Amino acid sequence: MRLKETLINALNNSQHLAKLVEQKQFGSSNYEDRVIKRRWGVGDAAKLVGISKTAIDKAETNGRLPPPELGENGRRIGYSIYQINEMRELFDTAPYRKEGDDPLVVSVCGHKGGGWKTSVSVHLAQWLALQGYRVLLVDHDPQGTTSLYHGYTPMRVADENTLLPFYLGDEVDLSYSIVNTYWPGLDLIPSNPSVDRIKLELPKLAESGKLDIPHHLILQAGLETVKDNYDFVIVDGTPDLSDITINMVFAADLILCPTPAIYADYISTSQFFSMMLAMIEDIDDNGFEPELKVLITHFDNGTHRQAGMMDNYIRQTWPGMVYKHNIRKTEEVPKAQLKMRTVFEQASAERSNHGAYKNALAIFEPAFTEILNSLILTRWPSKGEL
Repeated sequence: MRLKETLINALNNSQHLAKLVEQKQFGSSNYEDRVIKRRWGVGDAAKLVGISKTAIDKAETNGRLPPPELGENGRRIGYSIYQINEMRELFDTAPYRKEGDDPLVVSVCGHKGGGWKTSVSVHLAQWLALQGYRVLLVDHDPQGTTSLYHGYTPMRVADENTLLPFYLGDEVDLSYSIVNTYWPGLDLIPSNPSVDRIKLELPKLAESGKLDIPHHLILQAGLETVKDNYDFVIVDGTPDLSDITINMVFAADLILCPTPAIYADYISTSQFFSMMLAMIEDIDDNGFEPELKVLITHFDNGTHRQAGMMDNYIRQTWPGMVYKHNIRKTEEVPKAQLKMRTVFEQASAERSNHGAYKNALAIFEPAFTEILNSLILTRWPSKGEL
């Protein structure tokens, strides 16, 4: 069999397997058929909405809110995310940015795979949506794992639904590429392997003078056409320092570098900083001042003494750049990924056990709360702490 035929067969089989997995997990390969089965108790729902449990009870009693779902035994099984958003609408508690607050762009960057870059991007975007914010998640990685999390298999995503046409000058805004997800408040720009062409095509277009926009500002220009519809834009890119990453850097308010507390990963992040400096040194940044922060991920101080030592070393090396909260190691993330879920959307029946699941939530939420507060308190005038 010729190599071309072997590759075609391999790709066809890959697509077939992806469909089988989707059918098994969701009963369909259509993202529209997916729902978030997780349920929240009245206390957790009240906290998310920003009201009291009493207010929820009163609204249900007087008919302004439907009661939560009941199980087969007639007991309450909790509120869905869709009901929680109905509560936010009823009580006018959605945390949208106010007039004068600019939408914030977070680019999750790194120079090496395995740092939990995509896991951070996807979980951060879903967590922000869970808090009630309007979020656009941009998959800038040709591998398309971020898209896959949300039901868009990269091999079935058409080129015209990715960032590629905007980079090549075939589109004038990014609205064409935005798709819905089954998460309320979370939209997506999906990716596919053709997005890798940006690395090859963009330098040629720049050299030939065919770009109307400086080559490092194309993503920034594209996001300007759509980001007013959102509170946050989260961009997940490639583990390298190509034109894709440089565009992410110049589009960002926050450049977030997930870094495991392992020496090799620390060196990789340091190299990323060095290479980024070399690439932007001759570029006129026009006063552009994103924040650069490190988030320690995959942290395991229980069995690996190196983690604690490297945690201290990283914080001493980059003082003021490292978030206080780490994201600790958990097996719940890869387990959930096998089911094409994240920890924020799993229903009780989809979890390995309750204790491990609660621990998984606890490793993300403090870090994400810190990221959220540091961003909005310093960049949203309505928060009053500028």
